[in-house]
Order: sequence, then C-alpha cells, then structure tokens
Amino acid sequence: MYQALHNSVLITTYNNGLYISSLVAFGGVALALTMKGGRPDPGAAVHVEM
Repeated sequence: MYQALHNSVLITTYNNGLYISSLVAFGGVALALTMKGGRPDPGAAVHVEM
C-alpha cells in the first residue's frame, strides 16, 4: 500500500513539473515572438548609451 501511494505521488509530481515547465517554455516563446527583432533599417540612427 505504501509503495502504491508513493508511486501515485511521484507520478503526480512529475506531471505537475511537466505542466509547469511547458507553461514556462510556451510563455518564453510567446514573449520572444512579440519582441522586436531583426536588423535596423538602412540609414537608421542607432542610439547607444555609454
């Protein structure tokens, strides 16, 4: 009985970790897709702070 409970808790824990890591990964992809990227337009002034 203890072994069955242990296995059930272990499987549930791994599943929750999988869900959390998947949500973090999809959140990172969504954030990356919404960020501005690419090269600046030719002739555009690039502002660099020192």
